[in-house]
This record gives sequence, structure tokens and C-alpha cells, in this order.
Amino acid sequence: MILIVFIFILFWSLTKTIEKVGLKITDQLQVQNDLLRKVESKLEAKSDEGSEL
Repeated sequence: MILIVFIFILFWSLTKTIEKVGLKITDQLQVQNDLLRKVESKLEAKSDEGSEL
């Protein structure tokens, strides 16, 4: 009985850890995505300036 409870607690803590790591990865990807969008918009603005000349 104690073994079953121990395995359950271990499994529960493992899922919580995986969830935290997943959230950190998601946040990091969101930051990188935002940075890429900023760079892309700056590049488009520069190419628009270049085409006007």
C-alpha cells in the first residue's frame, strides 16, 4: 500500500516538473517569436525604403 502511494506521489511530482519545463519552453519560444517579428518588420521597412529610391 505504501509503495502504491509512493509511486503515485513520484508520478505526480514528475508530471508537475514536466508541466513547469513545458511552460518555460513555451515562454522562451514566444520571446523568440516576438524578436523574429520585430526583426522581420525592420527588414521589411528597410526594403520598402530601398524600393522608394
